[in-house]
Amino acid sequence: MDDTIQYIDNFLYLKSLEITDEEKSTLISTRDNLIDTKNQIDIFTNFLSIDNAKIEIYVIPINIGIALNNTFVTQDEDYIGCVPIKLSDDSDIDLGILQTKSKTLPNGVTNIFDFVDHNPNISQGTYEKGDEWNVDKPLKIDTKVYMIGYNYGKRLADTHDGIKAQLTEGIISQESDGSKVLYSIPSLPGSSGSPIINEWGNLVAINYAGIKETQNFNFGILSKHLHKLLNQ
Repeated sequence: MDDTIQYIDNFLYLKSLEITDEEKSTLISTRDNLIDTKNQIDIFTNFLSIDNAKIEIYVIPINIGIALNNTFVTQDEDYIGCVPIKLSDDSDIDLGILQTKSKTLPNGVTNIFDFVDHNPNISQGTYEKGDEWNVDKPLKIDTKVYMIGYNYGKRLADTHDGIKAQLTEGIISQESDGSKVLYSIPSLPGSSGSPIINEWGNLVAINYAGIKETQNFNFGILSKHLHKLLNQ
């Protein structure tokens, strides 16, 4: 909670001239509510002599839905209902899997990510040693990667022709620690869960976290952990 309050304060300080008065008011109200909640927790824990460090706060989703690219989203009913079916039990792996309530893909969805190398040089036999990719192979520094996502959610995605995803690019910036990988793809809040792909469309990571005070470096959970979660 303290981190969230600090993040809002930093955002207001750095972006105060780039957001509307209404957005600024919403952020200030959210921050004040968080501070009030924190103060109430402190009061109760002091009164009841409870160790504050042992309190856990859970977010329970009421409704989860997805919207398809190039569709109009003007009301809640435009989202396709989903339910979470799997969550990673590893605190270092911030991943979950959603399934549509109908258990079917929406009409028009024909392309899905898999874990097969789509480098055409592989099938043609013209690749150089070391070029092949698989989920367990470490990503090389300076590898070009791309993110397909909705930075700032519907606010930036909304156009006169419906919602439109954004494509941003960068490079792998740091050797992975086996759980996550750092890349120089800029992103804004709302892009968590976005696929990170290489030049051949292979899913290499799932965007999940940024670095405070900058939009230019972000972390993704390696796709091998999604592969593992799917196979459990």
